[in-house]
Amino acid sequence: MKKSILIVYLAILCSVLPLIAEAVARVDFIAAGTKPYPYWKFEGFRFDSYTPSRAGIESLLELEHSAIQDKEIKNSNTQKYALIGHSQGGLRVLAYPAFLKKRSESTEITVYDKNGKPETVSLSESDRLRYKAEYDNIQAVITVSGIDKGLKALDGGLGRLRSVIQNDAMTVYLGVNGVMRIDPGLMVILDVIPLTPLLELDQTRAFLIGLIPDEAGGFIKPLFYKYTNIDDVAELRDMTPNSEFIRKHVATTTDRMVRVPIGEHDVWHVTWTIFGPIPWVTREMAYTFFTMKEDVEVKIPPEMPVGYIVGRNSNTLSMANVKDPNNETYVRATCFALQNLFFAAGNLHLAQVGLGFGLINGSVTSSSECFAAATWMATIDAQMTEIVGSTESDGLVAKENQFVQKQFRDPGTGVVTYPHDNVVGSDPRGYTEFPQYNHANIFVATNKDVDDEYVIMLQQSVKQRKR
Repeated sequence: MKKSILIVYLAILCSVLPLIAEAVARVDFIAAGTKPYPYWKFEGFRFDSYTPSRAGIESLLELEHSAIQDKEIKNSNTQKYALIGHSQGGLRVLAYPAFLKKRSESTEITVYDKNGKPETVSLSESDRLRYKAEYDNIQAVITVSGIDKGLKALDGGLGRLRSVIQNDAMTVYLGVNGVMRIDPGLMVILDVIPLTPLLELDQTRAFLIGLIPDEAGGFIKPLFYKYTNIDDVAELRDMTPNSEFIRKHVATTTDRMVRVPIGEHDVWHVTWTIFGPIPWVTREMAYTFFTMKEDVEVKIPPEMPVGYIVGRNSNTLSMANVKDPNNETYVRATCFALQNLFFAAGNLHLAQVGLGFGLINGSVTSSSECFAAATWMATIDAQMTEIVGSTESDGLVAKENQFVQKQFRDPGTGVVTYPHDNVVGSDPRGYTEFPQYNHANIFVATNKDVDDEYVIMLQQSVKQRKR
């Protein structure tokens, strides 16, 4: 990459995008075509540009329910249909059946205004029948790279995510300042990239957040630049693993401690008698203990077939190519150039130590800081993985959070439970993986292999939808 292009790209990455869009229903009706049923497509949430509210995802379900009903009334059409959702749209379609069913059985519900203020509303018999009719029309639910059980990046709350990014920003910020502390006489050796945009910690943090593609990390911007309370960004709050919304409409995920035998070993004992100690040995089983995630209290109605399509391209930076096929190349070239700069600066500080004057001007510390910043740039993929929270993901959503478990097998006892077994798809594990797709490119119309899996899932739902 030419140095001038790198400088321009560095400035772009340090900029802050505005949050301008309003939360609206993001649904679209797709005719059946060659599929067994037409379907409503629930789009993912636009993390990179939206106006957060305190109302949360349940208010979006209300909007989408109204949009679906309005179209049915306009077209005098109440045919059966499926729901297919991507990203946060996956979480919404997964929650939608439980949302409708609960309302069809309730005389009172709680709704929230845009400020998150709750209000109790009574439901008439006709209201309940309307919700039930809508529920009965749903034939199947399919999630595609869905945030079905939340974003692991938000696991532990805002504090953990802020801490990770703040620590990363400090690492790079100290490296930048280490470069600037090199003796002017030696600085001419470096082909220095202008680092002015990174001389302030806030700008360094903006630069690091800018390295994350908007399709993956757009949700991070409002958390740093505008909001400090998770309830002020209720849509994100509801995407926290085990959030109240997920537990209410999808499932609860618990940590299950399991005990697994690893083999027998000798255990020596001593029995004391009047003749002295008598040693003896027994063979006993040794165990190892570890924690597994188990989905319990599944709220998805058991009569509703669900299919899970899981993206498995964990390269977060590849998601940048959705907007421009060269974006990943630009990001990697930027990181590579900075890596070389920090590494060279670290060696120059060691040279200053060797020449003597570095012992009194802080070069020992500065060299360590430059090398730490160089390591961060060299391991950019590992840094993205730390933010995502999993080594197995679609670049944004951890693999295990893209589906609700069809079954859970305790490896210690061999006991198998079925928390959610009305699952459709070509893979008996209960989800269908596509290793070639990331979160941003899995939900496009040209993916024939994904579209073929839709057909399989919808065909199976014909028999598995219970009434």
